[in-house]
Amino acid sequence: MGLLVVGKPADWEGTKKHRQLVKKCGVEQFLSIYKANKDKKNAVLRWGDEVEYFVCVLNEEEGVAKLPLRAPEILDGLHEFRESLLATSANECVKCAKNIIWHPEYANWMLEATPGYPYKENIENLLDVEANMILRRKCIQKFLRPGEQLFTMTSFPRMGTPEFTVPWHPPTPYAVDGASLSSYMPDEVINPHPRFPTLTANIRQRRGERVNIVVPAYRDQGTAAALRRQADAIA
Repeated sequence: MGLLVVGKPADWEGTKKHRQLVKKCGVEQFLSIYKANKDKKNAVLRWGDEVEYFVCVLNEEEGVAKLPLRAPEILDGLHEFRESLLATSANECVKCAKNIIWHPEYANWMLEATPGYPYKENIENLLDVEANMILRRKCIQKFLRPGEQLFTMTSFPRMGTPEFTVPWHPPTPYAVDGASLSSYMPDEVINPHPRFPTLTANIRQRRGERVNIVVPAYRDQGTAAALRRQADAIA
């Protein structure tokens, strides 16, 4: 995820007068970095990783899984926890806090974590990767509620079905000031940081239509009934 600052991003129309300047600055910045580094030799290779998690509520009695819309709350807790560790005098606590950086992600149930510093090209740092990932998961679990679990799946299987979030918000495809205008996904699933809903609205405005990715449904004996239920929920 790129740099995030709190502010008011421009909408699609508002960016038009700045586009050529942004392109020009981007090219100039690239050339400046290239010229400053083109003659370097034997530079240390620095690398890292990022892991995107999603939080899920599992109700084992009802056999239902839902997505809790509270990633910003969890991130606030993780940031406060990190700052409290940095303020302590215990060396191990400070080391623990410095080893992880937490980031917001697009969806309101997602978290992102990266190492607190770049790795180098040595065996010690290769061995640090797994330990750091374990530490990230342990830190997040401190802020999960009963029934919540942490996953690193590509996508949530129930996404877009009726009442797949907690709390549930119905889609608003005809909202005047909506970001996505989706027939399946409410805007509340988007992280409330100004960057994300603005990005969503700008993509739609640039295209001149809603994003519409249609995947063929797997056909079995229950497909027709499931599609009817979904159509009834949207209507």
